[in-house]
Amino acid sequence: MFKTAIEVESFIYSSYVNKYKMIPGGSDKFARKPQFTRQLLDGLGSPDKLQKNILITGSKGKGSLSILLAKILEGEGLESRFVY
Repeated sequence: MFKTAIEVESFIYSSYVNKYKMIPGGSDKFARKPQFTRQLLDGLGSPDKLQKNILITGSKGKGSLSILLAKILEGEGLESRFVY
C-alpha cells in the first residue's frame, strides 16, 4: 500500500476517522506491522540504529517503571532520557 516513508508518516499522523475509507475491510490489522515503522525510520536515515532504546508500554505503572529504570541506568553511569 505504501511506497515511500512520506506516505507512511502521513498515514500514521493523519486522523483515523479521515483515513477509515483507506482501510481494507474496515480493519486496521494490516497497519500494525513493524515493516511500516522500519520503512519510516529508514526514510528518515535510520536514526534508531545509532541509539539504544527501551520502550515501556501498558496501562499501569509506566511512570514508576521509567523512573526506576532511569535510576538504575544512571547508577551504572549511563545517560537516560525520558521521551513522552
